[in-house]
This record gives sequence, structure tokens and C-alpha cells, in this order.
Amino acid sequence: MPSLKEFLDALTASWPVAAAATLGSGLILYLHRIHAPYVEQMPEWATTTIVVIGIYGVFVWLIRILQGIASLIRRRGRRPCAVN
Repeated sequence: MPSLKEFLDALTASWPVAAAATLGSGLILYLHRIHAPYVEQMPEWATTTIVVIGIYGVFVWLIRILQGIASLIRRRGRRPCAVN
């Protein structure tokens, strides 16, 4: 089983991993909220860890989106202007 540090390093390396962790964390927390069997018996530390992973994943995802937008803006600014 990977440590939390190894998992967070994997989230930072790839936005699809961060997206999967975010969606998975959201689903587990939703199941915990509706008192689904097995999930509601999770210890408190597990719920806290899932929340931290979900929040971290959301921010990795947002940073990747912002980097993509900045890249598009930079690329658009470098185009030579066509003079007719």
C-alpha cells in the first residue's frame, strides 16, 4: 500500500490521476453521507484522509486548467499578424 506522500506525488504528476482521486473521494464521501453499508463504518481518520486527498486533487485539477488557459493565451499572443 502506498504512503500518503507517494499518493500525493502521483496526484501532482498527472491531472487524470488527480481527477480520478477527486471523483473517487467525492463518491466515497457521498456514500458516507447517505449511510451506505461498509462506508459508514469507516474510521474517522480515513474520512479525514479522503477529504484531504479530494481537496488536493481539486486544486491540482484547477492548476492544470489555469496552466492550459495561460498556455493558450501565450500561444495566441505569439501569432504573427496578417497584414492585407
